[in-house]
Amino acid sequence: MHILLSPLFFCQRFCKTCARIFYRDHPDEWIWLHELEGMPPLGYFDASQGFIPDFSILMMFDEFIIPAQAYERIRNAPNDTWLGQWPAVIRLLEAEGTLSTVDVQEEVGRVASIRGGMLRRDMRDPAKWAKAMTYFDTLMATADLALGTKPPGASTLQWKFDPDRTPGVKGPDGHRHILSSIPLIDPGEDPEDPHYQLHELALDHLRSQLREVNAGLALATLLQAAPMFWAPYGGYLEAKSSEAAAARRASEQANAAGLFFRVAFPGYRPDTIRELGRLRRDRRLRQLREVIESASLTGEVMDPGYPQRVLEEVLNVERKIGRVRQIAGWTSAAIGIIPLPYLGPATTAASEIVTLGVEKAIRRKWNWFYLISDGTGHS
Repeated sequence: MHILLSPLFFCQRFCKTCARIFYRDHPDEWIWLHELEGMPPLGYFDASQGFIPDFSILMMFDEFIIPAQAYERIRNAPNDTWLGQWPAVIRLLEAEGTLSTVDVQEEVGRVASIRGGMLRRDMRDPAKWAKAMTYFDTLMATADLALGTKPPGASTLQWKFDPDRTPGVKGPDGHRHILSSIPLIDPGEDPEDPHYQLHELALDHLRSQLREVNAGLALATLLQAAPMFWAPYGGYLEAKSSEAAAARRASEQANAAGLFFRVAFPGYRPDTIRELGRLRRDRRLRQLREVIESASLTGEVMDPGYPQRVLEEVLNVERKIGRVRQIAGWTSAAIGIIPLPYLGPATTAASEIVTLGVEKAIRRKWNWFYLISDGTGHS
């Protein structure tokens, strides 16, 4: 499956000249919205390490597409920036031949009419998007609070929804109003009502966010890829279940991998570039992906007894293999007693080959566990 690592903003929002002047006059500050514009989902932010990729998600998919502008910025960034390990991730995927780039602005222009139709349909019922708009605004406000105006002063950001942080705007009555609430849903008919006066602002706000979502979905369809959006778009993707089927499917697979390594096997969670590379090179990875999806669909991944049952099964396999080795060793020794010297070595070699084949067959069902445990099969 091709995955389009979707930018936070598909439509350019910042003037590059203004941004350059700002950084010239404020060299110790940053505009984090500008910095993340066009970037793929970078994971969560740690103040001491920068953005930390979710290696379990990167393990789940075969090929990736990122914006060309983001590729250049990440690929050429020094290793000690707020981008964290992403330069190394890009180099790894590039070396594998599993990374390609796309000129987002050019390609999005090719689907302009499609995006226009999507937006017109979406805006027929603005109230439908109230929940998604609240989710987006809240996550962005949380990010703004965490990332701040200076990278050294930033705090941890994990893109978690906190309804108490839904931002508001100051209305003509001097009070703060949440745009995704009454101004969007039911502004009333009184022109003097502040909600009525904020209605157009709320609609403009909604249109801006829907344009981003629709651009990502249309571009992904054009590229025959599944988009993996930044977290703030999650509410819109959920509401657009029919149009965003590929995005939701990719999200479900990504969430399954996250749960698998966070809940069931946290000790085996890949957390380095080296581990990611080892997993992606191994043929057993396909079986691991299937196990992760199955455990998520059946709910096993949330069962506290699931990892214990896996370990017990693997130990049983190892005991069986020990017995196979014991029998093979006994057979070889017995044949060696027979006074036909030319049979001894050949029969012993054949026995060893048979034993190896039996061991591989017995272990086959649990190859995925030997993979995540780096071949040891033990916790």
